[in-house]
Order: sequence, then C-alpha cells, then structure tokens
Amino acid sequence: MLAGWGAGSALIFGADLNPDGSKRNISRVLAFRLGGNVTLPPMPPRPDLPAPPVDTGDEVRIAVGQGLYGRNCVSCHGLDAISGGVLPDLRHSLAIGDADAFNAIVREGALQENGMVSFAENLSAEDAEAIRAYLIRRANESVKE
Repeated sequence: MLAGWGAGSALIFGADLNPDGSKRNISRVLAFRLGGNVTLPPMPPRPDLPAPPVDTGDEVRIAVGQGLYGRNCVSCHGLDAISGGVLPDLRHSLAIGDADAFNAIVREGALQENGMVSFAENLSAEDAEAIRAYLIRRANESVKE
C-alpha cells in the first residue's frame, strides 16, 4: 500500500501543502499484519530552523532572481520558494547565507550525488547570485509571516 502525497503537486504547491516548511521527507517502508498492534515510532524532532541571512538585495536583483527561480528552480523547490516537503525548502537552507557555498551547489554540482545537478550551462554566477538574493528575501518574508 502506498500512502502520502507525491507527483508534481508535492514539489510545486508547497504553499498549500507545507506553508511553514515544517514537513520533511522522512521516507520509510511500512509492513502491515492482520491483527497487528504495533505503533509507529515517533518522528524525530525537527531541527530548529536557521535564522535567515540579512536581506541586502536591491529590488531589481531580487526581481531578476525571482524570474530565474521561476524558470530553473520552481519545478523542484516550489512556487514562491515554498517546498512541499519532498525536496529542501530553500528558505531554510544554510547555503543561502554563503555565496560560495550556494554557487558550489547551483553551478558546480556540489550536491550532484543527492540529485541536485549543476546549472552552470543555464545560469551564470551573476544569475545564481540573483536567485540567492531572491531566496534570502523569501526567507525574511517567511519569518515575518
């Protein structure tokens, strides 16, 4: 038996499924037995979310970053940078606070083994920095919400 949510809606519609970013993708296989009475172990505690970096992006850069995010990131990381819980919610990523780490992930493929491919062919370093500025803005807006 399969349970849960999936497909595109779990990737894109985070605002409806996971607005505060609290859902996590903790996968497990469950086996059932007729007459069984075992209960599931509790979920591990959610780590504290990091405070967002200081928002220093200007409006033009953030608007450019929003457009680039929409063309390159939204299908996996969600509309308005709100993840449905299947993949990381970038508003809470430590990498957005470190331009070098963000560039290493987005352009150099530092997390390729985890499924995050390099976007070096699609995004310049300036493009990646604009996306990072947008994500920092979204992280700060989320704290206010």
